Amino acid sequence: MQVGDLVEPVDREAWRQLVERLFDEPTTPQQGAFRCRQKDGSVRWTEGVARHLLQEPRIGGIVVCHRAVTARKATEALLKEAEDRYGHLFDPAADIIFEADPEGYFHFVNPQTLTIMGFEREAVIGRRFTEFIRADYRLQILQHYYRWSSR
Repeated sequence: MQVGDLVEPVDREAWRQLVERLFDEPTTPQQGAFRCRQKDGSVRWTEGVARHLLQEPRIGGIVVCHRAVTARKATEALLKEAEDRYGHLFDPAADIIFEADPEGYFHFVNPQTLTIMGFEREAVIGRRFTEFIRADYRLQILQHYYRWSSR
């Protein structure tokens, strides 16, 4: 069995392209994320970087460093679902509109919120809203937030 046999059929073309690039551009590390079948039959996401070191005498192979990212991929899917569900309602609003969990971590922010804050979406989602509040206002805002969110 070859490593590529563990890659789910839906991702095999991307896998093939990564391997091809690895040999076409041997000095450039190649990155990818793929769904792979586990021994127990479950499918998990993994992402990694591969380096072509076949010409390196002490190594003589392809070196891969990878990690499981199934939980992150699930979170990304939930985020996309929320954006698809709420985006058309809140995108045109001129107000700050966001969704945060009980601990204050952003799950959704509308474009106007990003404009006012001066950040890109990727820099905001998954972070606590208190990280964006001046220290001298933080306690007052937290008290208000917890009072409001406990209703």
